[in-house]
Amino acid sequence: MPSSTDGRAQRLHHGHLQRPPTASTPLWAHLLRPTNHTPSSLTDLDAVAPPFTPLDKNAASMRVLLHDTQANFENFSTHVENLLDGIKETKQQITTTNSLFERDRESLMGDIIDLGKYRRKRYSPEAI
Repeated sequence: MPSSTDGRAQRLHHGHLQRPPTASTPLWAHLLRPTNHTPSSLTDLDAVAPPFTPLDKNAASMRVLLHDTQANFENFSTHVENLLDGIKETKQQITTTNSLFERDRESLMGDIIDLGKYRRKRYSPEAI
């Protein structure tokens, strides 16, 4: 459904007038250039080729910072996981040590009680 405004034909897209693409970014500027233009010299090549450095240096810096932040966060997460695994293992070892200590204590208490019974039986006044 073309509609005419200011002498230019525009198409309706989902009920909205569709604007023609503009050369607002270097990529679109490069893509919208006529394809029949071929560089004849090295100076013409600079005019056809997109720039090597980003035009929006703030956005590029932000992307680099976000990438670095993500890499640091992943590294930090790995360290935290290792730390939590170490804590979990230490907790299991403490539980094992406690159970071994309790078992040894009960065995020692049983030996002391048995020694007391043996001594009382052997050296009781009735035996004299």
